[in-house]
Amino acid sequence: MSANIARLYRDVCLTAHFSDSWGDEPKDRSSKLYVKSNWQPPAPPQELYVRVMGLINAIEDGLQGRKAMPNLLPFQEDLLASFQASDKLIFAQADKGLGTCAVTYEQYVQDVLDNHLLDEKGYQLLTEEEAWQRATAAKKSIFEWLTTNRRLINDDAWNFVYKKTSENSVDPFGRLYILYKIHKKPLKTRPVCSDCASITHALGKWIDEQLQPIFKAQETYIKNSFELKLELEDLVLAGNVSLFKYDAIAMYVNINTDACLEELSGYLHDPRTREAFPHYEPAMLMDAIELVMRNNIMMFGDIFALQIQGVAMGISPAPPIASIFYSIFEARMLPRWKHRVSFVRRFIDDGIVIWNHASVLPAVLPL
Repeated sequence: MSANIARLYRDVCLTAHFSDSWGDEPKDRSSKLYVKSNWQPPAPPQELYVRVMGLINAIEDGLQGRKAMPNLLPFQEDLLASFQASDKLIFAQADKGLGTCAVTYEQYVQDVLDNHLLDEKGYQLLTEEEAWQRATAAKKSIFEWLTTNRRLINDDAWNFVYKKTSENSVDPFGRLYILYKIHKKPLKTRPVCSDCASITHALGKWIDEQLQPIFKAQETYIKNSFELKLELEDLVLAGNVSLFKYDAIAMYVNINTDACLEELSGYLHDPRTREAFPHYEPAMLMDAIELVMRNNIMMFGDIFALQIQGVAMGISPAPPIASIFYSIFEARMLPRWKHRVSFVRRFIDDGIVIWNHASVLPAVLPL
């Protein structure tokens, strides 16, 4: 609470301090990436100060902790107490936002190893020394990338990538954890890399910012289920049609890294893409994407691993990289089936299609 109150007070002070400059030409914020300042502005004028302190005092008085009667049944309290007393359980998150699930420590470790880290197609186990060597080399490559492309990156984004990469080099590894797909039978797990402190995190944020406009402009892109509902409500269908959904199985980790980099490079260098999205420089962006995809170094306990296939769920540019790669093939495939597919939308790896059961087929069916 105290941190939020302090932030509220600082925001009011900032607004008051710069209120006279609202009519000035605003600073260019072509990038949302910037290093936040810790500067504390002077106190606001007396009248505003009195009002904001009154608000803060009212908030603090109204949110005082007070003892309340629990709404748990006795057996529920006993169950929670047994969980707290156990040193053998881990409380993992379920996939699809289905809540929390309890699993034994041994089972959790075994699931991570058997389902993911011991898969030699997807991961390469490293010694701690090898992991540090790779992280140090990745840091050097990122700084070289920054130096080479200094004139092509605005000051805020450049400083953000430089500062965050320097800070993260103290502990440069992502942290691997798994989500349990409790809605699936047999039970499966989804690997996630928490990379907020990894050596490639800041560069990944920059990549995500560059790819978002391209990602959202893809033909099958849908923002959310509400927008999909609006589109379906306005859709006029004729004839015998069926609606079905599809899912790309383990989309992120099944992407072939070399193929992905090759296809993305061709697409981003294409003059038509450059004309539609003039905000990026293709060679610079592809260098950054390759740096991130080839340097996803993660820890799980005392185990170090390098992801050698796909893009890790949990890193900032994973959704646009995976989705644009998928869209490249959709652009080649969907026109061949235009006599059948009258509507298709996809959110990352989940899609919905309306299939037309036409009575008359074209003379030559597509392969």
